[in-house]
Amino acid sequence: MSNYILTTLNEEYAKEICCWKYDGEYSIYNLSDWNVVVENGWDLAIKERRESNFIAILLANQLIAHGGI
Repeated sequence: MSNYILTTLNEEYAKEICCWKYDGEYSIYNLSDWNVVVENGWDLAIKERRESNFIAILLANQLIAHGGI
């Protein structure tokens, strides 16, 4: 059975999420590049907000998803 781990969404994970790109109708979930996120001061770039508002979901120590809390 697979074990999922819910953990803090750190900066490394946030940067990785910004690289995820989806095609077609799912492209609405594409985030801007990390530099744009930082320049705009979005929650994902601000440590305190990122860590209190988001979680990282890992499977076999690989980031597979994120979510809001």
